Amino acid sequence: MQVKVFGKTDIGKVRDHNEDNIFIAQREGIFAVCDGMGGHAGGEIASFYACEVIKDLCIKNSIVIEDSPQDLNIIPEEAHKILMAIRIANQRIYLESAQIPERRGMGTTIALLHLSKTGYAYLVNVGDSRIYRLRNESLEQLTKDHTWMNELLEDKEISEQDIANFRQKNVLTRALGVGPSVKIDIRLEPIKNGDLFLICSDGLSGLVSPEEIKNIIKNSGDDLKTAGEILIETANNKGGNDNISVILVQVDGINENQALTSKSYTIQETDAVIQSLQKLTRKHYKILKKKQPLPIAVAFSITAILILAIFLLLQSGKQSRQKIGISKLVIKSEPTGALIVLNGKEIGNTPFTVDSLTSENSYELKLIKDGFLPYSESIFVKDSIETKFAHLKPIAIVRITYLESKTGEGNLFIDNKNYGKLSEIENRNIAISDGKHWFSIILNDEEIFFKQLIIEKNSIIEIIPDEVEPKKVKIKREEE
Repeated sequence: MQVKVFGKTDIGKVRDHNEDNIFIAQREGIFAVCDGMGGHAGGEIASFYACEVIKDLCIKNSIVIEDSPQDLNIIPEEAHKILMAIRIANQRIYLESAQIPERRGMGTTIALLHLSKTGYAYLVNVGDSRIYRLRNESLEQLTKDHTWMNELLEDKEISEQDIANFRQKNVLTRALGVGPSVKIDIRLEPIKNGDLFLICSDGLSGLVSPEEIKNIIKNSGDDLKTAGEILIETANNKGGNDNISVILVQVDGINENQALTSKSYTIQETDAVIQSLQKLTRKHYKILKKKQPLPIAVAFSITAILILAIFLLLQSGKQSRQKIGISKLVIKSEPTGALIVLNGKEIGNTPFTVDSLTSENSYELKLIKDGFLPYSESIFVKDSIETKFAHLKPIAIVRITYLESKTGEGNLFIDNKNYGKLSEIENRNIAISDGKHWFSIILNDEEIFFKQLIIEKNSIIEIIPDEVEPKKVKIKREEE
């Protein structure tokens, strides 16, 4: 089998960092795109973890699995490793997000292609990252989007004509890391000579139509690099409102097996499998369980040692003194022109250089600019010239409304930050950055609502209770 490949990920035109990660193992025939989401750096970490687990299990063989779970027996054994890698990735992201509060709610999509020696292409996906195949000048989407919009289409609750005005296109119904269990779709497709596969994040598929994708690849001939670069450039020219990831894989020189047929499966772990996966994941990636209080005897011993150390230090009377120097602090921002507040005092606008700061000292920095979220950070200045560069995030004004009285008694959390009781903040403006955020509602210690949303400027979010689908969300564009 002869395989040509090109892969690239691009930050796009709007985001200030890239939460996508791509994985390419050409010799083993494994290729994946992961699109992360979550507060702080959570999305970037989640997508990286997914790629790292695939590498650890499928390439480095550093994770030992004695027996595959029985629910994988319906799928050829050569695909068991990639499925176990995705399951372990789900556990690693989920367990760490539960352990580290600021990473709560982080997750990632995954679209993975595995070219096997038996002539099958295994296509595995969770979320809305896609795999296309170009064969005989026909482009076909081989994966199914796990989005609320797609579920509504399948249930015939909306029509194809509604898609253009549907503003919740990117509300995911599946992602790695958001729960202890995950449904995984796997499709088996016989490989034919000349097949060209495109794996991409929604930063491409959300802006570039299938017809445009087909024409770009066809017009690039056999030059995968040119095709990939033009696909990314096209998405950026159309706004580049998300990170853009592309992997192109072309296959030739294969002995086609006419006996192979297309097959599709959806698999999900049992409780027993989840427990086994969590044990394996904790052991390999050293994810600790939540810390337990120290035994009283140990606590007393530690306290006694600390008291003794302090006493000896005071007795010696030889405390070291550090030389106090003078430092400069260069403060920059994107965009420029932000008001600088240092230790509560307004000192100028970015870019700005602060002279004569005491070294080996901490300073509280705040940047303020109309239309952007305030930026704040505690900076430790050493005996040198320090430079601080800050990306300011545009403000998206969000207003929350709900349609059921008991829902209003719950507390609203956005990216793990508690904004208070719904009934008290309804129709009030909430300033957050535009882009992807996790919304949840906690009522009587129970999470009754949990969704990841892409927030645009001036949005209204309606929380709609529904016995069949209690976590539906509707976003309406506010008239300006």
